[in-house]
This record gives sequence, structure tokens and C-alpha cells, in this order.
Amino acid sequence: MLWTWYGRLRLVHLDFKQYSLNFKFKSPQVVLLDENGKDITSEQLANLIGDTGTTGASAIVFCIGGPYGHGQQLRMRADVTIRLSSMVLNHQIALIVLIEQLYRAWTILKGQKYHH
Repeated sequence: MLWTWYGRLRLVHLDFKQYSLNFKFKSPQVVLLDENGKDITSEQLANLIGDTGTTGASAIVFCIGGPYGHGQQLRMRADVTIRLSSMVLNHQIALIVLIEQLYRAWTILKGQKYHH
């Protein structure tokens, strides 16, 4: 688990064979990252994160697919499906882009400047 100025971030890698829908949280909001997902802006991602507490969700879980993508059960369970890019990203690059976008979202929520 990483502690940041902006909050707690837990990165969990699940092997495709071990994957299950038994999240460690009571009732998380599940955000599926998929190449066919909805395009959103950084501000919209910040709103998605900021609104999580008002939805009754205990946490927000971002799911990055591996080389075979996501299973049908997870697709059905997802509350929202978004994409990080119009281009296909491998899962390692998607994680880096997601972390950067989470940082950007937290700065937006806190009203801080991202660029100087």
C-alpha cells in the first residue's frame, strides 16, 4: 500500500488464473479499464473519484485487464467502463497511465495546480 499526500493507494496484481470477484471491500465501485470504454477527461475522472463516497461505495476499484482482457463476469459487475487512450495499451503501460491520471484527479479535487 502506498500512502500519498492525496490519499491511500493500494495496488494489487491478480494473476488471471487467481482472479475472482471477491474484492477486499464491502461494496466497491468497480471501474473497468478497457479499450472499448467511454472516453473521459481528467476532470470527469476526478468527479468519478470524488462522487464515489456519495454512491454508498466503500472504495473504488480500477481493473486493468491482462493480455486476454477481462472476463464476462467482471464486465457484468463493472459500474462503469472507461478507457485511458484511443490506442491499445499493454497492462504495464496502462498502470503507469492510470497512476498519473489518479494523481492528476487528486490535484483537481484539491484545487491545486497540476502544471506550473
